[in-house]
Amino acid sequence: MEHQQHPLGTGSGIASREAEQIKKLITKLTSTVEMLDADIAADEKRPNVHCLSRENRRNIMVTIGTLRDRLFSIEHTVS
Repeated sequence: MEHQQHPLGTGSGIASREAEQIKKLITKLTSTVEMLDADIAADEKRPNVHCLSRENRRNIMVTIGTLRDRLFSIEHTVS
């Protein structure tokens, strides 16, 4: 996809900035999920350990899905 510059004050410019912020957030959250995966793997090796990381991971994955939906909406509205 070709990256287009939009004037900052326009609807397209605002949507473009929002899309960039969402992409960065998805990247950071994906990295967090990877760290949680490592925590979960370590916790599974220890007996009688309740792993809150699983719940956190699930919540972050839902958030990533929601952000991807929003990103899709922005990219197909602006294009």
